[in-house]
Amino acid sequence: MTVPKKDYSVNFNAAWYLEEYPDVAQLGMDPLEHYLWLGKRLGRRTEPAELWIDPKRRASLGVGVEEAIVWRDTLSTGPSIAATVHVYYDDLIDEVCAYLAHIPYRFSGYFAVRTASMISAIKSSLKRHGARCDPHFVVSPNRGRNFGAFLVEFREAVRAHDLCLHIHTKKSLRMGEEQRDWRGHLFDGLLGDRTTVATILTRFVEDPRVGLLFPTTYAGMPVWCHHWLRTSGRVDEISHMLGISGMPRRGLIDFPIGSMFWARTDAIAPLLDFAWQYDHFETEPMDDDGTMAHVIERMMGGLCSTSGFDYLEMSAQENIFRRNWSEKLLHHHLEAWDDACQKAHNCDVMSFDFYDTLFCRQAFTPDDVHNYIGWALQVRGAIAEEGMFYTARKAAEDHARAYTGKGDVTLDDIYQSFSATTDWSQAAISLAHKLEWEIEARCLIPRSDMIELVRIAKDNGTRVIVVSDSYMPRRFFEEVLAQHGIDDLFDEIHVSSEVGLRKDRGDIWPWIKTNEAEGHRFYHVGDNEYSDIQNPLREALGNIYVINTTMLAQLCGLGPLEDWRVKAPAWRDGILHGPVVARLCNDAFLHRDGYRPIHLDSPRSLGYAVWGPLIFGFLTWVIDQARQKEQRVFFLAREGWFLVRLYEQIRSALGQLDIDLPEGQYLMVSRRSTMGPMAAVDFDPDFIVRGPRFQGTLNELLKARLGVDLGAGVPEVAYLIDTEQDRAKAAALVKRMEKRIVEAMGGPLERLRGYLAQEGADQRGGLIVDIGYSGTIQSALQTITGTAFQGAYMVTSQAASSVKEQGGSATGYFSHDYAPSVVRDYSMLLESVLTAPHGPTVDYQNGAEKIEPIFGLISEAQRHFSYIEQQFEGVTDYFSDILRTYGPEIALTTFSPRECEMGLRQLLDGVLKPPSDFAKKLSVENDFCGEGEIDIGQFYKISAK
Repeated sequence: MTVPKKDYSVNFNAAWYLEEYPDVAQLGMDPLEHYLWLGKRLGRRTEPAELWIDPKRRASLGVGVEEAIVWRDTLSTGPSIAATVHVYYDDLIDEVCAYLAHIPYRFSGYFAVRTASMISAIKSSLKRHGARCDPHFVVSPNRGRNFGAFLVEFREAVRAHDLCLHIHTKKSLRMGEEQRDWRGHLFDGLLGDRTTVATILTRFVEDPRVGLLFPTTYAGMPVWCHHWLRTSGRVDEISHMLGISGMPRRGLIDFPIGSMFWARTDAIAPLLDFAWQYDHFETEPMDDDGTMAHVIERMMGGLCSTSGFDYLEMSAQENIFRRNWSEKLLHHHLEAWDDACQKAHNCDVMSFDFYDTLFCRQAFTPDDVHNYIGWALQVRGAIAEEGMFYTARKAAEDHARAYTGKGDVTLDDIYQSFSATTDWSQAAISLAHKLEWEIEARCLIPRSDMIELVRIAKDNGTRVIVVSDSYMPRRFFEEVLAQHGIDDLFDEIHVSSEVGLRKDRGDIWPWIKTNEAEGHRFYHVGDNEYSDIQNPLREALGNIYVINTTMLAQLCGLGPLEDWRVKAPAWRDGILHGPVVARLCNDAFLHRDGYRPIHLDSPRSLGYAVWGPLIFGFLTWVIDQARQKEQRVFFLAREGWFLVRLYEQIRSALGQLDIDLPEGQYLMVSRRSTMGPMAAVDFDPDFIVRGPRFQGTLNELLKARLGVDLGAGVPEVAYLIDTEQDRAKAAALVKRMEKRIVEAMGGPLERLRGYLAQEGADQRGGLIVDIGYSGTIQSALQTITGTAFQGAYMVTSQAASSVKEQGGSATGYFSHDYAPSVVRDYSMLLESVLTAPHGPTVDYQNGAEKIEPIFGLISEAQRHFSYIEQQFEGVTDYFSDILRTYGPEIALTTFSPRECEMGLRQLLDGVLKPPSDFAKKLSVENDFCGEGEIDIGQFYKISAK
């Protein structure tokens, strides 16, 4: 071995290199010498990744898990290997065999060849290159291309091995010329040298979870290739054939583009166990998409996941594995805006898709809107069940398409078919028609950077048109554009309901080519990989691909993600998240360094994205409780300061439906202002010392929880107590103070009873609303008034069950049956935000006209109250948007607590980053526990970095 001289011009971190690549230490080599001898050729880093990774690829950092590659120089034995090779081009035989020689130990080779004459050439080449291969051959028809013979001829033999390598003699001549670089990229990534292969095999050995491994996507491919494209309609077919479920159906998907990979045979067992025949594959000449071979290629990542295994994308250049995700060339979106602007400056005609490109919906999917209309119709009494509308409308649309004889149908056509497919009254049909038009229009908002791109094109003198597949008439588009003041930017609107031609069928593009693009520089801008990109490409029309808001939300970690990839989420989830997704993922281009995290640039933005859905979901549940029992609604201080205002915002909207909710009342009580008077009615020392831990003197406990200061004349009050370590002792000491406490609380009891009577809170039928915990205030009020209340809390603990013993109830929306939740785990964070501008209520006094509360000292939260108010301006914005868009009926449904707290979970997980001063503004006064002021940022380790 000849080792090159050291080159000290290299920016080299020797200590890091030794730690990152343990094999260097095992060899006993100087790290720099190893790098210059071998590491450089392997693409190894010379310093930590954050200093090394290509800046363009930083866009995708945080989207998924990345793991460092630990390189292995060789491997003498390992899992049994079946290498399946489809050899169609005989001029590539020697290239393939040279790569196969990098497999470091004996393996089985299964070669599907086009002619028998190829067999001897392959044997000779394998021998010449020293490949340790036991070859098997079959002369197969070129049906199904690389997957045909692999699955028809070799699947049983492959199944008997531990691992499978699948490669083929790829040329992809349909792209205009032989794709040597693409083929080389795949071969190098899977079989580049013995170190590469040894490293891959070792990964399978050391990590039994790994089921599939493939290289990064070739840089020459467009990002939109990571999609089902024309095979999307065959996902159910292949799932049924193989007996699998849970395949991702929406969004960008992970798979080995080019159909070459390493796999654990157990991970692809459903594929290998199916009795494939050549008849399952299309005959040549095979279409360039939509075939069974394309379906199999695109299902590989999902197949691995549904089989219970992980897949890895291997990037030797970056020295990382990506687990259960692939980069998918997402970094291209960093350059997409500049490219789009350049094209806008250099074209004669620019065409724009409408839905999800120019405009986005304030819903996760279009079906969410239709399902919501069913709910609105049910609320208005037009139909018996919400699901009736979606089913009826689909049947009416199918009927209209079958009987109108037109190239596409209009909304009027669909509703005219209702009378033929349903027994609905004309009034119900007309109401549904009206709601669909109005809600569809209201839920659309422009994507700001797309409108800017339109303006750039217009300023350049470019003809700007809209091309859309829609049953809505031209008038609908004209009205929406006019509502947003941008109707003057568009020269023409081509909508399928008018021209009878569609993008998804592909028949509109020859028409566009003739009528708009002929003799002009033309680009179409759209988000649908098939309709907007692949189909116009067939007519040689230029395109600009943009990511729609839903897909961008998935990449950014927002929305009901688990459901959306595999199946449509519940419409309530889609509607709840819709306004947030439409706001945070409004831009079609990536105008920041990466997808994650999303930086919330102001307290108002944070309030909209995090607290808006959380509080809206909670209050719709409160309204449901109030409507069921026709109760008065009391929002307890101080958490109720904002909640009652938001409740009144919903209550006002519901007035449009003539629904008369009880007025919300802000009841200024606190644990301290109620527990002391309660002790004068029913002295219970265990109740006084229960709840959160208190450490301090007995007098400090009594002052904090009851407002009683017994003074220095009572020796026992100086005793130190710890309610967690010795609750019985603490209760016993409190019991000894009973007489003094009862005497001291006589006046406060009388004043509190007067205040409660004044507010109507001493009568039956009251609903108490608060963050919650143990229902301490409710228990005290029930004891003092002798009246049972219903408690509607965000969270409850087991201790809240005590209110039931007094005839009341206490339910936690986010922790029903005391189940864990983010809101419960971070309840003090909620408490720091849900506060009031005044201090805690400590007593009451007679004012000029009524009994008024006496407030204690303000704390840090009140000093930063303007910051908290800004957050609730964002919450109010969210309430306004969702009520304006969908109408008051949206407030009469209830939502999943888990989905409502999703924004908070994303904030804590780092998917959403708060403003830089957020953590500094959060505090909770916790004298009740003897802790004084608590810095919530430090307590929960919340950072805005």
